[in-house]
Amino acid sequence: MDNAEQLGLPPVAHIGFVVPDLEKALEQYRPLFGDFQKHEVQLPPLIFHGKEQRSAINVAIGKSGETEIELIQPVSGNAPHHEFIASGGNGMHHLGFFVDDIDAVVEKAKAYGYEDYWSARFGQGGWTYLKRDGDPLILEIMKR
Repeated sequence: MDNAEQLGLPPVAHIGFVVPDLEKALEQYRPLFGDFQKHEVQLPPLIFHGKEQRSAINVAIGKSGETEIELIQPVSGNAPHHEFIASGGNGMHHLGFFVDDIDAVVEKAKAYGYEDYWSARFGQGGWTYLKRDGDPLILEIMKR
């Protein structure tokens, strides 16, 4: 049984790239993924590093078959995307999975060293970013 099965994860729904310049990233990735739809997103206040933080991002969504390609440019505030760029990161950041029960996946993931890094819950929806020491890849667990 592989780790995705052990965590109860379905196939990858999207691949998230964090980039310092969305327009340059669009030029770079359009030949691979076709047209993208752009959105400006003001995130609600969320807990990050123990404090309520506000942030804004610009997002562009494309597709590769059934897999969504998400380009994220941090604009203001503080969130994982801002931290990634500030640390010199640029490129693949996370894999996104849609699940029926976020909390059940978070619980299973703890056994593999993952911790809840950043999350939001609203109505029937929400997401959680999971990370673990020594692994730069973040898992985004989203409500189906």
